[in-house]
Amino acid sequence: MNKILYTRLWISGIIVLIGVGVVWGEEIVAYLQPDDNVVESQPISQMKEIPEQPLLNENNIDISDWKTYRNEEYGIEFKYPAQDIIQLDGNGNLNLYHTDQINTSRNYLEISKDSTNSVEQYIHNLENNIGPFTTRENYKNGIYLHQLGFIDGVSYFLIFIKSKSEIINIYFYGSLLDSQNIQYIIDSIELL
Repeated sequence: MNKILYTRLWISGIIVLIGVGVVWGEEIVAYLQPDDNVVESQPISQMKEIPEQPLLNENNIDISDWKTYRNEEYGIEFKYPAQDIIQLDGNGNLNLYHTDQINTSRNYLEISKDSTNSVEQYIHNLENNIGPFTTRENYKNGIYLHQLGFIDGVSYFLIFIKSKSEIINIYFYGSLLDSQNIQYIIDSIELL
């Protein structure tokens, strides 16, 4: 009886070892075979170039081709759409035009520079002529921004106070698309 039990244990052990060997063998064979999902390396000449994605601002306006305008005399720098044109008028003001509007007087952005003895008096005089301003102090980098709300639905007026005696005025006239562009232009303004 002992001999029969001993033989059965040996046979069971051999069957278990064969089963374990088969499972391990399958794993080893699967490991050694190449994976169909792996992309083999390609020579550089065969690789396709991934097209560069456009740089979009938060309003999904493509700003990747925008230009930077810098004016040392005004002490101002900002970005603007590449297809638009900046011209200096006879009064020394900067005007930004759409390309198709260059031969008209229809600029959509005008930047002028003023000197004053008193910023408070300057603002007070404008408020008397135009209306009250809303103020966002320390708009960015110590720039003070006074903004007049929309006039006739499409225009607004901004003042950046550079110092106690120097003011940059920005007038904007335009459509809703322009107002999205103008917000990015305003956000890109740096005083030098």
